[in-house]
Amino acid sequence: MLNLIYSEYLQKLFTNRKKELKLLELLKEELRNGKQIRVSFFGLRRTGKSLILKEFLKKNLHENDVRVVYLNFEEFTTNPEDFALNYVGRICFWVSKAKRIEDFTTHENLLVNAPEEIRHEILSLITLLKEERVNRTALLNMTFSFPSLLAEKLNLKIIILLDEFQKILEISKFRNCRNILDIFRAKIEANNVTYVISGSAISIMHNIVADHASPLFDQFKEESIENFDRISARELVGKIIKCDLNIKDFIYSISYGHPFYINAISTRVKILNEIYDLKINRELVKKAFVIELLSKKSEIYKHCEYIYDISLERAKYSNSLKGVLKILARNEGLNQSQVARKLKVTQGAMRTYLNSLMNVDIIFERDNKYFFKDKILQYWLCYREYGIEISEFPKEKIINALVNELEEKYLRASTELGKAKEYELKDKLEKQFELKLSNYLKDNIEFDLVGLKENTHHIFEIKWRNKPVDYKDIKNFLDKIKKSEFKDKNKKLFFISKSGFTKQATDILKKNEIEIIEM
Repeated sequence: MLNLIYSEYLQKLFTNRKKELKLLELLKEELRNGKQIRVSFFGLRRTGKSLILKEFLKKNLHENDVRVVYLNFEEFTTNPEDFALNYVGRICFWVSKAKRIEDFTTHENLLVNAPEEIRHEILSLITLLKEERVNRTALLNMTFSFPSLLAEKLNLKIIILLDEFQKILEISKFRNCRNILDIFRAKIEANNVTYVISGSAISIMHNIVADHASPLFDQFKEESIENFDRISARELVGKIIKCDLNIKDFIYSISYGHPFYINAISTRVKILNEIYDLKINRELVKKAFVIELLSKKSEIYKHCEYIYDISLERAKYSNSLKGVLKILARNEGLNQSQVARKLKVTQGAMRTYLNSLMNVDIIFERDNKYFFKDKILQYWLCYREYGIEISEFPKEKIINALVNELEEKYLRASTELGKAKEYELKDKLEKQFELKLSNYLKDNIEFDLVGLKENTHHIFEIKWRNKPVDYKDIKNFLDKIKKSEFKDKNKKLFFISKSGFTKQATDILKKNEIEIIEM
């Protein structure tokens, strides 16, 4: 049953995400006690949101008193009638622990195979669906009431995992369905069912749960699914290829820790190693990256093409937006006026274009300048603009030329600048505190910089990224301290952030006497 949505290969590759799984386990235990915790996971595509849900589903398949249901709204049609049938049918499928989902996706099959205790309600639903003019408000009310009713009839608790939840908004385009979130909100309070929603449309997902005007405002705890840290990246690479730490760290650096890119690059390295018997070193990783980026048959190329085409497909002014992206791909960090001059449009029009691109999560704004959220997508677009493509197994001369260009244009930005910044910070901190600092990795616990002065350990956490440090970042730092050898030693803690701190983060920093350092 599980292999229908979560292959054995992906199960073996699943890495880390311990914190998110612990949160879901807490949600389950609280539900057993009649208390709801509702969670919203969001993050860029292929960062592992769906895998977290599926891994939780896998760990709880054999629970009897709590049943976990997984629904991916991307697999549903946007027709309200089909949506209702799929929603109810698939919930019955998972709760029944059946083997064939096809036994629950037609009127006749659902009526025969649904739990006997709920047959009357299923018959009412099917009768409504067969009416010549369906009352869609009544249909949606019946649909979203179904999980709680099923849980009550079977004396169960149900956790419903709704993947790509933002797709529900497409149903609101149909007649009498505009208030679909209102209807959903009215049916989620029952103490025998709780919900986890997930989506890759970050801006839309945030608006759904955090906008004061949304029916779901303040109903879900928001959890951002970030790229992997170095330790998690090493673990994932190690599941795919056998190589030393330097290679694992190079793949982490070149991929920016994005799990999908780590997987794709490592798998390509494995293919080149086994087919051509090439030694796994930095040069082979570079070649693998170039092939993944520029071969139409590769995973990274297809992923970038999908994001680019799908994102612009659902945005207005798509041709103008492509022009903006081409400019920013070559000249990242321009402000609105500079992009407007290059595209030769008015400031008002450019403001509209930039807002559209931020709404589909391709770019973000910082200090009135605009940047790509995904550096690999940016690099891919530079090549796509010039029509550069290669085969999966290019000639040595071609691949070497492209690797040289990779060194010049990409690696300098993704690795050397990062190391230069790390060295710069280390140098400044050593002078400021008059002590020797070094990286720390022991027992799978990593700190950015650690030094000893006058029998006191100075421990530094550095977040050099384009968003403020939040409560979760500080909590993770404190958790690492508690698990480390420094737990009971004299120590001073420091936190450095490129983009500042949220109010919650500042509060917990003060409470735990963690010093903020302004660079």
